[in-house]
Amino acid sequence: MEPASLATHNGRSAEPAPGTPALETVIDAVAAVVRAMDDSRATRVRVRVGETQIEVESAERERAPGAPAVADTEDGGGGQVAISAPVVGVFYRGPGPGEPPFIEIGSTVSAGQQLGIVEAMKLMNPVVTDCAGVVRAIQAEDGEIVEYAQPLVLVEPS
Repeated sequence: MEPASLATHNGRSAEPAPGTPALETVIDAVAAVVRAMDDSRATRVRVRVGETQIEVESAERERAPGAPAVADTEDGGGGQVAISAPVVGVFYRGPGPGEPPFIEIGSTVSAGQQLGIVEAMKLMNPVVTDCAGVVRAIQAEDGEIVEYAQPLVLVEPS
């Protein structure tokens, strides 16, 4: 396999430095690392191909690829359960701009119901409750930047 050409700022191509693998080789290595991480409990992997080194880190290893994120829950005090942000990002109460929110204070929710969305790197991560009950508080504003595990909604279990 020949080394891939690299485009430069003036539109001309330049050959990779000696010891630099072909672009296809690097892409194949990255894909292999991602597949290996999906099949393991590893959270960080470093790979060197020739003089090229990549490091891949995963922040979330609990759920299967493509599965909705079930938010962490903890006792919110007074017998309430705090439904927390599954990732760092921007919290949205509704499915889209101008659309009604998923829940309001006083709403009755069931286990598995979506309560909101946390957008992270253009990915929409659903905030899902794992308990049934009544929403007693919404602790994040629509459009607010939230931290991982930050309580977003308090639910009084039924």
